[in-house]
Amino acid sequence: MASLFAWAKPAFLGMDHVYVTSDSGETWGCFGSSTGGAMIAQVADANIDAVRAVAGRDGTAGIAYGISGLQYQVANRLLKAGHSGEGDIRKVSSARGYRAAALAFGEYGLTLFTTPTRPERMEAVAPDTPIEDLALLFGSSPPPKEIIEARHALNQETIEYIRRNPNAVFSLSSREFEYFVAELLSSFGFQVELTPATKDGGYDLFAVSTDAAGLRANWIVECKKYSQENKVGVEIVRALYGVKSANRVGNALIATTSQFTQGAKDFKLSRYDLELRDYEGIVDWLDRYKQSPAGLYVPHKKLILPGKEPR
Repeated sequence: MASLFAWAKPAFLGMDHVYVTSDSGETWGCFGSSTGGAMIAQVADANIDAVRAVAGRDGTAGIAYGISGLQYQVANRLLKAGHSGEGDIRKVSSARGYRAAALAFGEYGLTLFTTPTRPERMEAVAPDTPIEDLALLFGSSPPPKEIIEARHALNQETIEYIRRNPNAVFSLSSREFEYFVAELLSSFGFQVELTPATKDGGYDLFAVSTDAAGLRANWIVECKKYSQENKVGVEIVRALYGVKSANRVGNALIATTSQFTQGAKDFKLSRYDLELRDYEGIVDWLDRYKQSPAGLYVPHKKLILPGKEPR
């Protein structure tokens, strides 16, 4: 019988990617690569046939990424399957990011088939399905609380890491930067909804703020994760302002990891319903960030996106 090994290597902003290998030459990437890193768990005399059966043809062990678990839960399922029944079951609990993921998803992942209204859609869910797109799975009901808390916990981990290392914001993907900005706005009391990744209607976030007098204002937000030398030009600013006007939204905001051209800044002058937030502005938000007790996500369909009629 072969031995089973779990490995961890630095991945996304203070979190580890974990994967599993055997000394018979097989690897299971757990939604990522299967090379490098340090060994963090071992199962001697593992039942490799059982591991193959649990892993499935796609190697995900039945986990839908970000929905029922993360890489840690996949690895734990594989290690458990290979366990011979003697001694403690090995886990990847020493990996960075494990605690937040385990609190939300459990050590072996959630079983979602008891809650979705249309469980047959599970097979069609892509590994990177955004949390707000889970209406496909859960019908008109909100996603389970544990899943929402998981995304929120990981957002907070990211915020705290970038607060200590501001340049790490450039390591985010475009979609991750949207979640990042949404979390920051939430910390200042905004209610935030992200638009679907593929159909955003010309903006990335819709938000509602409430001032000290209890008066509410609505916002559309565009997030531009650019390199420092790639400035946001006036064309992008004009386009978002046009979307704001067309949808009769009160305010527009562009947040970027870069800077704005002089033309963009000139366009903003005297337009008090338009805000521009560059890299320095993002760092200022980070300095003032405090976790929102309400969390990032509002109940499903509580905010009505521009152009959508209430049901």
